[in-house]
Amino acid sequence: MHLEPAASVIKELGGAPVVAKHLGVNPTTVRRFQYPKDRSGTGGFFPNEYIFPLLMLSVQIGKPIDLARMVLTPEQRSSLCSVLPSSSSQTENASPRKSSEVTQ
Repeated sequence: MHLEPAASVIKELGGAPVVAKHLGVNPTTVRRFQYPKDRSGTGGFFPNEYIFPLLMLSVQIGKPIDLARMVLTPEQRSSLCSVLPSSSSQTENASPRKSSEVTQ
């Protein structure tokens, strides 16, 4: 059984061999992201150090993946969407600051 969100993200990015090459790890390591913890997996979640490289890969191949889709299960995303205002109102209320201002 392959667990989410890792299973669908890995498939969308081209499969375990492609993702492994991009991350510089063995394909078995990538496959373990999809396995339950009792099978020496990560329970369907990506280790933190791989999230940004995977986001960058998704952009490079022209299939940008939303961060929430990469780190939350479908059930978690659904629960979150049910309590948050629509994304259009969040965008309208977003701060106009540049990222360099935030990191200083």
